[in-house]
Amino acid sequence: MRICAPLVAFAAAVGVGAPVFAGLLPEGFEFEIVSNGQTYSLGNNLDDVESVTDLENGSIEVSGVSEAFESVFDWTFVLPGSTGIEPSRSGLAVIASLASALAVTNNSGSDQSYTVTTSALLSDGSVTGAFGSVSGSVGDADFDGDASVSAPAGSSVYNGFVDGIDVLSALDDPFSQTVNTLGATAPFGPGNDSVSGLAGVLTGFGIRNEFTLSAGDQATLNSTIALVPTPGAALVLGVAGLAATRRRR
Repeated sequence: MRICAPLVAFAAAVGVGAPVFAGLLPEGFEFEIVSNGQTYSLGNNLDDVESVTDLENGSIEVSGVSEAFESVFDWTFVLPGSTGIEPSRSGLAVIASLASALAVTNNSGSDQSYTVTTSALLSDGSVTGAFGSVSGSVGDADFDGDASVSAPAGSSVYNGFVDGIDVLSALDDPFSQTVNTLGATAPFGPGNDSVSGLAGVLTGFGIRNEFTLSAGDQATLNSTIALVPTPGAALVLGVAGLAATRRRR
């Protein structure tokens, strides 16, 4: 757990009432939820953060719980640290990666549509390729024998973006997963996408999940995006289709 000198200094500077982990969040980390035209931002609700942990590979894990829009969002993100290029993964040097694990419970009396966005800064902008994936589940949390999660019209459950521009997507409209058994849970995914030919000095990247969840039910979403220095590198991890043009599964 990153409870260390920076935290003491931060608390002394802003007062005892400051959110405990505010001074330890990675620079440039942003997390927001949008529903029905309203926005809930972690930047304005830092008390939602429950832990910030340094991982052995130099990444940072941030976990917490947010309550908004008559819903509960239990989340964990693994973000780039300050060490630059991450350790080799099966022989692949990954410039940066971001992983998102969400569990969303819709406690309202009607179906809800959500847009959940997580983003981070890049410490090394020499990126030419990206790949990402998403998988999850939907469960009949209110035991009425009916639950569903779906992609909104014209959108995708998973979107990966670089410098604010979408470059990846998966589980596109008309994707839908349903449960018709009392208290049951149904998995979905994985959906994968990859892209090459990214150019220029890149400064930020992230994941955007867009989905509609039935009333009283729960969905989980596990998403990743990884940025690589060469177009062919994603093939090392078995992500097929990385070529000069974008391909989707």
